[in-house]
Amino acid sequence: MKNYYPDPAFLRQDWIDLTGEWEFAFDDQDQGLKRKWHAKPLPMKIQVPFVFQSEKSGIHDKSYHPILWYRKEIELPAFRNKEVLLSFNGVDYKAMVYVNGSMVAVHEGGYTPFHIPVSAYLKRGKNVIALRVEDYHDTAQPRGKQIWTETNHGCWYTASSGIWKDVWLQITGKEYIEACRITPDLNNRMAHLEIDYPNTFSGKGKLAIELLYNGKHVNTMTLETEAYRQHVHLHVTQPHSVDDIHTWSPENPNLYDVALSLYDGAGSLCDKVVTYFGMRDVSIRNGQILLNNRPIYQKLILDQGYWDESLLTPPDKEALKKDLELTKRMGFNGVRKHQKIEDPWFYYYADKLGLMVWAELPSPYCFSTDEIVNVERDMTETVRHLYNHPSIITWVPFNESWGIRDVLHDKRQQQFVKGIYHLLKALDPLRFISANDGWEQPIHEFVAIHDYLIHDQESYDKIWGDLEKLINTTPSHRQVLADCDSYAGEPVLLTEFGGIALQEQVSDGAWGYRGPARDVQEYIQRLTTIMDVIYRDPRLSGFCYTQLTDVQQEVNGLLKPDRTPKCSLDVFYKIFSERA
Repeated sequence: MKNYYPDPAFLRQDWIDLTGEWEFAFDDQDQGLKRKWHAKPLPMKIQVPFVFQSEKSGIHDKSYHPILWYRKEIELPAFRNKEVLLSFNGVDYKAMVYVNGSMVAVHEGGYTPFHIPVSAYLKRGKNVIALRVEDYHDTAQPRGKQIWTETNHGCWYTASSGIWKDVWLQITGKEYIEACRITPDLNNRMAHLEIDYPNTFSGKGKLAIELLYNGKHVNTMTLETEAYRQHVHLHVTQPHSVDDIHTWSPENPNLYDVALSLYDGAGSLCDKVVTYFGMRDVSIRNGQILLNNRPIYQKLILDQGYWDESLLTPPDKEALKKDLELTKRMGFNGVRKHQKIEDPWFYYYADKLGLMVWAELPSPYCFSTDEIVNVERDMTETVRHLYNHPSIITWVPFNESWGIRDVLHDKRQQQFVKGIYHLLKALDPLRFISANDGWEQPIHEFVAIHDYLIHDQESYDKIWGDLEKLINTTPSHRQVLADCDSYAGEPVLLTEFGGIALQEQVSDGAWGYRGPARDVQEYIQRLTTIMDVIYRDPRLSGFCYTQLTDVQQEVNGLLKPDRTPKCSLDVFYKIFSERA
């Protein structure tokens, strides 16, 4: 995992990688706090960032252990006039963090990153970082496809507890940039920057901003800093220039780089961050979905992001790139990242390669007040973290009424979904929202339907032949819209279907949808038939095929778990890329 800065969309040059070997212990009897395990060597070794349930961790124990301890000793220099941020990209689920015996932070949420200023707790020489992690079988936790029972079942898989993403130290000056959100404005040929500073920031200094495209200078600004945050409006072309802006799209994934340099009142450089953004816009007009004011047909594939040897954690960053390259090679122009907030490098590669992303929040499973609080927190943190990625065009806060089982009629659950929808629009007005993807949608911008019953023209015509009938009946035996919502001509997408397995793989509980294909020839024929039907329907604005890879007992991917394709990539491309 080394040599890859853990957050390529917010890059600092001075950092220390903390992945690799850590001390580790299970605390099934919850004795660690009382006995101060953060200050004592732990009996086991684990390879971070791989969870103890995985082979790559070196432990490979799939049994239930709700409380975990991690500990690592590191040698550090003296950090004079510096701030050090202890950074975690993901710890599932609740983390209590210690540095040299002092508890410095508690973070809840298994999929979202967090950063802790720790310079006040560090010393020259040996330092000890320790974590106590809780991950219970609590259905109010946003857990995604992870089981909340002892064993796998249905489409739920092995749990991933503890540290499962990168850990590192960022070294900055005492004054530093906390975040930078960039909003593209195509009509005005501008980018709007919202820059956050920590609460300790003096507000006295200068901020230099340099905008580049393909390594070439585009624009520069230097301005006085303001306390806490400031807003900057940056032209993406030179004043009075006739040059075109370089928009981002799957065909032309153009990116602008932004270098932010923060200077203190004496003119000394305190912090430098390099980020990037894409000039792109999404909208709906006259029943069509538009990207940069042009119709875009979305050809998505469902991607769950599992690997046999490492579970939710990619075995390395190149594995993420490989998945996206294979996705493009098979004719898709986008990905629905299902029930997972992925490693930051996934979104970076999607930005660079040109793939649209539907970013989906992992679901809790039982409605409660705790669920409401957890979803609101995780959704807010996710949007703040991923805001700059042009590849993300849609947020999916809920899937198939998971965690909101009675949303069809229940007013409280409907208000919850609507509230999250409006919160997302306040946080990010420039992306679509599929509020409850699949069915029973209490509010919608477009209609997103899951239907695994369709397999040929006859079955398609029976369910999808009449759009008005479709909206008001029950594909997959579920009502399309909740009883508080109505259809007014918005775009329609088929966002889950297919899921065909091969007969040779269906054993020992392994499964696909609607019965397996007897051999590869029948597999290709069934894929061809269903895609021909979908492409002939002019009412559809796109689709999402299930799915990219086999995942444990669910063997309905186009690729096997090791990413071997089930037929030629050229054949897949011919099947899925028909419509431009």
